[in-house]
Amino acid sequence: MKLRGSWAEVGSDTDPYQLSRRAIVFNGTVSLNSTLPNADLLPETTQSTEVGLDARFFKNNLRLDLSYYKPTHLISCLPYQVPVASGINQRFLNGADIQNQGIEAVVLGFTPISNKTLTWDININFAKNNSKILDLGEGLNELNRGGPRLYQ
Repeated sequence: MKLRGSWAEVGSDTDPYQLSRRAIVFNGTVSLNSTLPNADLLPETTQSTEVGLDARFFKNNLRLDLSYYKPTHLISCLPYQVPVASGINQRFLNGADIQNQGIEAVVLGFTPISNKTLTWDININFAKNNSKILDLGEGLNELNRGGPRLYQ
């Protein structure tokens, strides 16, 4: 049996040119980028905790590998749609703090047949994840990541 655990914190930035507005030249026509930049955009941070158990029984013929994880994404940098009449299509915001929490039975397996000519392994995987919004960015009252356009 093995018991494992980990904790990590990593940072991430956004795509280039998201902090200032830039001009685009196409076929001799100059236009401004359709995304409104955010000079106060903060970097994303992810804090993650994981605990796991790896158990092997009966000469490795019965196996169990369980993991519990809980990553938290702080200050996700997200693009939001805005009405086109404003002169831009979207703007980048410090969007939300999002927490995932779940369990994975990565491998629940057993070996019913094992001899010199044949080894038959049966493995069952299970995973469950819950995602929760802990905090929304300033000026936001909802978070929509997909589906119809959402204007803020």
